[in-house]
Amino acid sequence: MKKGPVYNRKFPPVELANIAGYLLENNIEPVIYDANIENISPEEVAGKAAGFDKIFITSSTLDKWICPNIDIDVFLQTTKLIRQVQEQMYILGAHPTVHPEKILRQTGARAAIIGEPELTAKELALHDDRSHIKGIAYIDEHDVFCRNEPQTPIDLNSMPMPAFHLLKKSAYFYEVLGDDMMVLEGSRGCPYPCIFCFKSMYGDSVRKKEPAKLIKEVESVIKSNGVRSVYFMDLEFTVFKKNVIELSDLLIERGSPVEWCCQTRADAVDENLLEKMKKAGCTLIHFGVETGSERIMKLIHKNITKEKILKGMQLTKEAGIDTACFFMFGFPAETKEEMQETVDFARQLNPIYASFHVAIPYPETAFYDNFKSVPDSLFPSHFSDEFTFQELSSISRKAFLSYYLRFTYIFDRLRNANLRSLWKQFKIFLWYIK
Repeated sequence: MKKGPVYNRKFPPVELANIAGYLLENNIEPVIYDANIENISPEEVAGKAAGFDKIFITSSTLDKWICPNIDIDVFLQTTKLIRQVQEQMYILGAHPTVHPEKILRQTGARAAIIGEPELTAKELALHDDRSHIKGIAYIDEHDVFCRNEPQTPIDLNSMPMPAFHLLKKSAYFYEVLGDDMMVLEGSRGCPYPCIFCFKSMYGDSVRKKEPAKLIKEVESVIKSNGVRSVYFMDLEFTVFKKNVIELSDLLIERGSPVEWCCQTRADAVDENLLEKMKKAGCTLIHFGVETGSERIMKLIHKNITKEKILKGMQLTKEAGIDTACFFMFGFPAETKEEMQETVDFARQLNPIYASFHVAIPYPETAFYDNFKSVPDSLFPSHFSDEFTFQELSSISRKAFLSYYLRFTYIFDRLRNANLRSLWKQFKIFLWYIK
C-alpha cells in the first residue's frame, strides 16, 4: 500500500503474536496469516478465513502504530471479502481506533477494537456477548453505533510470552540492520508532547517491561525463529535509562547474541549509556529530528534544541553506533526557506541514513485538532494551506536525492559499508526516486 513517499517494510505483526499468546494461555489454538509476507491476495485471505471460528484482522501492525498508512484500500477490500464468508470478524489497529463507526460500516465487522488490542481480543475470543467487553465499538442489531467503556491499559509485565513461533521464520528483515529480524517492545507510550505524534494506540500512560522479561523474549525469538537482529520498537527506548542499562548487561552476559537497533531522542543518550548499548550489540539508533528550523521545533513542541541534537549525534558516532534521522516537511506556515534549513541540518548531522517525509496530520493529534486546514478525508495526507501533497512529495524527493548524491557521502559509504548493506540501501534509493 503506497500513498506518498512511504516505504512499507516487511516487519512482523507482533500485536497478533501478543494476542495469540493470550489465546494459547486460554487453551485456544490460533493461527497467524501474514498476507504481507505470504503474498496472499485479499481473495485468498478470505478463503482461509472461512475455516475458523473467529477472525482478527489488523489495519496497522505494531511498527506502524505511531505512523499508520493513510491508504487503507487493501484493508477495506480484504475485510469486505472476509465478511462475506465469516460473520465473526473483528478489526483492530489505528484506523478503527480513530474512526470506529465509519470503518465498521465500511467493513461490516462484528466489532472494532479501540486502542491496544491484546486484552480486548482475548475477551472477544472467549465471549460472544459484545455488550460487556471493554474497549470495543460495534453496530447493534438496530443499526445503532455502540461504544463500550475503554479497556484497562495492559500491565506489560503480566503479558504471556508472544507466540513468536506462529510467525514465519526468517521472513522478516530490516535492510539497515539485517536479515532474520524481529520487532520487540520494551515499553509503550511517550512522555513528550510533540503535536504530530499519533499515540492513540498507546494510551496516556508510559509503561515498561522489566529487563528480565524482555531478555526472555529475546531468547525466545532466537530459539523459535532463528532471529539474528532485533528492532526495539519503543517510541523512546532510552526514556527508562536504568532499564536499558540492565537489559544491556543481560545481553552482555549472554554474549550479545543479536545485533539490535532502537529509536529515541538525541537528548536522551549519554556517553556511558551509549558505551553500554554498543557493547551489548546495538549497531543503530534512530533519531526523530523532524526539522532544522528553530521556529518549527517550537511550533511542534519538540522541546529540544539543535545544539542538543548535534551533541547526541556526536556522542552516538563516537560510540561507534550508526545513526538514522527522520525529517518532515509540511508543518503549518512552514516556508521553503525553513525546509531548506532542514536539508542543511540533515547534512550537518550527516547520519548514515536520512529519511525525508511529508508531515501527516493524523486524527487525534494536536497537529490535526489545532490546525483545521486539512483535506476532507478520514486520513488526510498533509496540511494543505501552503503546499499541495504533490508539491510536498516533490520537496521530500529532492531532499532525499540531494542528501544521498553528495560526493562525500557516497565516498564514505563505499569506503566503510559492506556490499550487502550497500545493495539493500541502493534498492531503497531506487524505490524513493522512481
